[in-house]
Amino acid sequence: MATTSSPTLLLSNENKEIEQNEPDELDELLGLLDEEEKVEQTQKSIESKQKKKFDAEIYVSSQCKLRVDPKTRAISSESLQLRLRRWTIASLSDLPSMLQRRNSTAKSNTHAKNTTAAAPTPFVTVGILASKTVKTSKNNNTYLLIKLDDFEASISCFMFNQELIEKFYKIQVGTVLVLADPKTLDSTNSGGGGGGGGNKNAYGHQQRQTDIALKVEDGEQILVVGKSIDFGFCNKELRNASGKCQSIVNKTKADLCPFHAAQQYKRYASRRSDTNRSSLSSKLRNQNKRSLTSDVT
Repeated sequence: MATTSSPTLLLSNENKEIEQNEPDELDELLGLLDEEEKVEQTQKSIESKQKKKFDAEIYVSSQCKLRVDPKTRAISSESLQLRLRRWTIASLSDLPSMLQRRNSTAKSNTHAKNTTAAAPTPFVTVGILASKTVKTSKNNNTYLLIKLDDFEASISCFMFNQELIEKFYKIQVGTVLVLADPKTLDSTNSGGGGGGGGNKNAYGHQQRQTDIALKVEDGEQILVVGKSIDFGFCNKELRNASGKCQSIVNKTKADLCPFHAAQQYKRYASRRSDTNRSSLSSKLRNQNKRSLTSDVT
């Protein structure tokens, strides 16, 4: 006679199997959650490192806060820092006074016949290529005139070597350059295009041009860093000429140069004043009408 299992026993066995399987499935689910959390933490760590690296590469160096697009860098911030560790970094606005001190010291040593005087500390200056022009001097010699800007001041730099002219004329406007130990150019050799501290543009407002002109004689004196993030030109459309105002602006801070920003403010202030006067006149007329109506009544 065949034995049959009790329905109660069968249910009991099934419940035991379910109870045995439940911990395994729970452990597996928890394991998956832990794995996802680890992946997420790893991703955050990678993103944090990338951000730190991006932030480090966005500035020319720790001593120069001009900003560069990291994707366009020709030399890393760390490599540049290492290369310039023995150089003094001078801003464009500090350059005239620093060069004047160097020249005065050199002349004093020459007059005193001081042969043991230490050589001046080599220096570099950093700026954004704001313009470049190939010109011809009075002696019919071709030269390249470039202007560097750092939003605080600008300088002119000349190149007379034909190889340098061909090489550096290809550099795009808006590129950050490091200028290493350039020489001061005598105004008699500048082809009439010297530093010019009193230069004015077509609108008559003062440029931030320093009163010195520099010259570069060796291609090793110029180092390309990368494309500036902040460099731009004033957005003001010219009325009597084609194109826009060519004044340099930090485009992350302003769309207009100080001159045209002041013009725009005066124009808006004048319109607001006219509106206020018109509103006041309207109120006075309405008051007079009500007064006349009251008298008639």
